[in-house]
Parts: sequence; C-alpha cells; structure tokens
Amino acid sequence: LMGELDGVLSMLKVLIFAPTGAQSWVHYEGPAWADRSYAKAVHGWGELDLVKIEVSGIPLGWKAVNFCCVFAPKVILWIMILLAGTTFLMETSSIDSIIVN
Repeated sequence: LMGELDGVLSMLKVLIFAPTGAQSWVHYEGPAWADRSYAKAVHGWGELDLVKIEVSGIPLGWKAVNFCCVFAPKVILWIMILLAGTTFLMETSSIDSIIVN
C-alpha cells in the first residue's frame, strides 16, 4: 500500500509543479562537439539516441482531466482498500488477539 501511496503523491507533485501551458516534451539534442553524422558513427548512435524526453508544461485542461480521471480514482481506491483491509483484520477473531497483544 505504501508503494501505491508514493506513486499517487508523485502524480500529485507532477500535476502541481509542472508548468501550466502547452510545451513540447520531446527535444532533439545534437552533439555540440561534432557533426551529427560523425557523432553517430563514432558512438554507434541512432536518431533516437539524440532525442530527449522531459516533463514540460501541461495544459490546464489536461491537468484537470488527469486529476479527475486518474488521480482521484486512484486515491479513492487506495482509501477503500485500506479500509477493507483494516476491517478484515479487525473482524477476524483469531488475528485480533495477535494484533492487540
């Protein structure tokens, strides 16, 4: 359960701290020290080795969609599983005495 909570909190951090606005997540970064074809030949790189993916701005509409359709259901499911597990443990008489003692 704690691993899932960590994932939910990480998602919340992305939704809060990512800039609001449409920005590209994919950048092509050619080497500054040589021509692109020379650097690819020396290192055995392909075109995808020069492509970088990073978290950039997320439009406000997509933030709202992610919050309502992904984040909120994950939090609700996490809470429901936590409550169901606690209820299961406390209503099982043989486990109850082990937990209390």
